[in-house]
Amino acid sequence: MKRKTVAFKSIQDWSFIFLIIFFILSLIDRRFGIIGLICLSTPLVLSLLGYGRAHCSHICPRGSFLGKVIKFISIGNKLPPFFRSQEFRIGLLVFMIFCMIGNVLRFFPDWIAMANGMFQIMTGSLIVGTIFGIIFKPRSWCTFCPIGYASGLIKYPKQTEK
Repeated sequence: MKRKTVAFKSIQDWSFIFLIIFFILSLIDRRFGIIGLICLSTPLVLSLLGYGRAHCSHICPRGSFLGKVIKFISIGNKLPPFFRSQEFRIGLLVFMIFCMIGNVLRFFPDWIAMANGMFQIMTGSLIVGTIFGIIFKPRSWCTFCPIGYASGLIKYPKQTEK
């Protein structure tokens, strides 16, 4: 299957509003934390459908927040090469997978506790992304985002020419 071209318009200019709404709702009632699964699954589903990392460039609320809000307070230093390395990105992806599996195993079938765990993962990654965005360039997190990296790992064989 060949990668598809993106047929939908980018909402990067305003999608950070979804992130803010998610955090407000989750602070009011932690059950809303389960919505975080949408944030984690949408990029993977789009990749499986053949759109590659289209979520990263067209939708991602966290990337939108970092690019549109954090840019005003970012120092703008260059990200050290270590954070761009394959080893670091794989390590972070494995860590996030273990966090997700740990939450499911520890809290199943209590979906409210699982929602709280999801909220904690989303909060932790936003804090890390914000710190990196302030110290380095605003969207530094996007360089090693585990979900973006996992989406990029989904490959499609090239169509053979006739």
